[in-house]
Amino acid sequence: MDRRAAKQIARNYLNSQARDKDYEAVILDENTLERDRLYVFFYQSRKYLETNDINYSLVGNAPILIEKETGRVVVTGTARDIKYYLENYDKYGTIHPPEGK
Repeated sequence: MDRRAAKQIARNYLNSQARDKDYEAVILDENTLERDRLYVFFYQSRKYLETNDINYSLVGNAPILIEKETGRVVVTGTARDIKYYLENYDKYGTIHPPEGK
């Protein structure tokens, strides 16, 4: 899957999450990462990006992984740096290590 197709999947996911909420999420292209098996998309609210008013900033907007082979959406977390989730994904195929690791 190419970056454009993965971005569309991420955009669709974000739109589905924003339904019935008062914001539009925008993918931050300059922050997008490409890895061997996935893309990593970061996002923020359009209103925040346009106004720089912290009142419109999204909180808890965890980066989204899109698997290249399947198009599966994997939502990471905000408790740790993105490196943690990516290292676990690379090692275990999931963003969290198996129990006991």
